[in-house]
Amino acid sequence: MISKFEKFTQSSLIKIAKLLLEKKFKTDISDASDYEDNLYIVEDNLNFVGRADVVDMEFFYQLFQLNPEIQNGTEILNLKIPEKKQYKVSYLVTERVNRDLYFFRMDETYSKELAKYGILYEYNNGDFDYWEGEQYRDDTNDSEANNFQILDVSLVKSIQENLSKKDLERLKKLIEAKLSTL
Repeated sequence: MISKFEKFTQSSLIKIAKLLLEKKFKTDISDASDYEDNLYIVEDNLNFVGRADVVDMEFFYQLFQLNPEIQNGTEILNLKIPEKKQYKVSYLVTERVNRDLYFFRMDETYSKELAKYGILYEYNNGDFDYWEGEQYRDDTNDSEANNFQILDVSLVKSIQENLSKKDLERLKKLIEAKLSTL
C-alpha cells in the first residue's frame, strides 16, 4: 500500500510538511518511541484525507530525509518524492523453552529390569549421556521470548535491477512470443 499523499501537488506537500513540523514531527528518528510519536502526530493532524496511518507517517519522514531544505524554509523547486521499496529485516528471537524430549536407546542386557536400572545407575553416578539415545518426540510445554534483536536490514532489489538490459530484452521477446500463441 502506498501513501495517500504520494499524488498530492508539491505545494500541498510542503504545506503539510510545515504543519507537521509545527506539531513537533521528528525528522530524525533515533528509536521506536520517536517512530511512535511521529505516528500519533500524523494520525491526529492529517485525518482530513481519511484515516492517516503508518504508511503516511513513513512517507513524510522520508520526504524530510530527501528534502532537508523543508525544515529551514528554503524554497524548493523540485521536491523529491519518496518511493516505496522493499527491505529484508533479519532478526533474532531468544526464547526460553520448557519442553519434554523423548528418547530411546538400545541396551543389551539380560532383563527388562536390568535395562531400566542400568540406565538409572549411570544417571545417579553422573555417567549418563542425555543425548546418546535416539529422539523420537518433542513436546513444547511452555515458552517465553525474552530477547529480540535486529541483525540486519537490506534493500531487496527488483528483478529489473538484477537483470542486465540484454536479459530484459530476451525476457521481453520470450513473453511476447508466448502471448502471440494465445
